[in-house]
Amino acid sequence: VGGAMAEVFGHFLDAAQARECGDEEAARAGFWAAVKQAGKIAGKGGGDTLIAEGIRSAEADVPVRLAASLALNALGELTEDAADEVSLPAAKRKAQLAKAEGMFSEALRLWETNALALVSLGHLRRSRGDHSGAVKLYLRAAELPSVRRPRATWVEDFVSEDRERCVPIAAYSLAHLLTRMQRHKDALPVLQRFGVKYRIAPPVWAAVKRPPRKAVRKPADLDLPCVLAGVVPETLRKTILHAFRPGAPYWGETNYDTREYFSFFYDVKKSPSNAIEELVQDHLIPNLPVDRKIVAAEWWVHARDRSSEMGHQLHF
Repeated sequence: VGGAMAEVFGHFLDAAQARECGDEEAARAGFWAAVKQAGKIAGKGGGDTLIAEGIRSAEADVPVRLAASLALNALGELTEDAADEVSLPAAKRKAQLAKAEGMFSEALRLWETNALALVSLGHLRRSRGDHSGAVKLYLRAAELPSVRRPRATWVEDFVSEDRERCVPIAAYSLAHLLTRMQRHKDALPVLQRFGVKYRIAPPVWAAVKRPPRKAVRKPADLDLPCVLAGVVPETLRKTILHAFRPGAPYWGETNYDTREYFSFFYDVKKSPSNAIEELVQDHLIPNLPVDRKIVAAEWWVHARDRSSEMGHQLHF
C-alpha cells in the first residue's frame, strides 16, 4: 500500500490502537480521518458525512473502501457504546442510536459483506424490536464464506480475522432470535452448526408466550423457590432504589458497562455491610419457611433499556 491509500490505513490502524488503549477521543479522530482521506481519493472531498457512492466509484480502490467501511463501523460502535451509558437521558440515547445505525448502514453501502457491520447492525435492529430486519442481517453474515487460505492476498488477510470471528457470532444470534420468534424449524440447522445435541423444547418457549391461566400447585416434595411479597420496608426500598439509580456510583465503581456478568456473595453469619445484605438478613430470611437452613445469599443487579432484546445466558 502506498501513497494516499497508505494514509487511509495509517489513520485506521492508529485509531484502532488508540481504541484498544482506551483513548476513545483519539480513536474517533483517527477513524474520521481515515473516512475523510478515503473520500478524497474518491474525489468527493471527504467531509464528515461520507458519500458512499463516491467511495464506491471506480476512482477508489477496493482496499480503500474496505478501510473506510471498517472505520465507519468502528465509529458506529463507539457511538452505540456512548448511548449505552446508564445515566444518558432517553432522548439523547435515542438520537445516539439513530446516529450509530446510520454509520453501520453507511459501512455496508461501502462494503456489503463487512461482517462486523452486519453483526453490529443486526444487534442494533434486534434491540430496537426489528426482529425480521435483524434476522436478515444475521443470515447474511452467517452465510459469508471464509477468505482464509494459504496464498491469500493481503486484503483477504486484512479482513479474514474479523470474518472468522463474526460468522459464528452471527449464527448464534440468528439461532437465538429465530427460537424466540418461535421459528424452531429454521433455528435447528443453525444450532446444528455448533454441534448442539439438546435444546430447550419448543413447547417451553410457547409456554413463556402463553403463561398458564391457573396457578400451578407445587408438589409437597418439591423444593421450589418462593416469592416474598411486601417484606421490604419503605425506607429501605428507597435506599436501594437510590443506590442503583441511573448515574449512581455503583455502575462506575463496578465497571458494569465493560465486564461480564457478575454477582455478590453474602455469608449470612456475618453482620450486614450494605443495604442489600440488610435486606437479606433482617427481612428475607426471617420470612422464609422455618425448615429452610440458609447459609449464604447471592445477589446482583442489572440495568437494561426497556426495549433490550439481548436476553440472558442460561446458567446455574
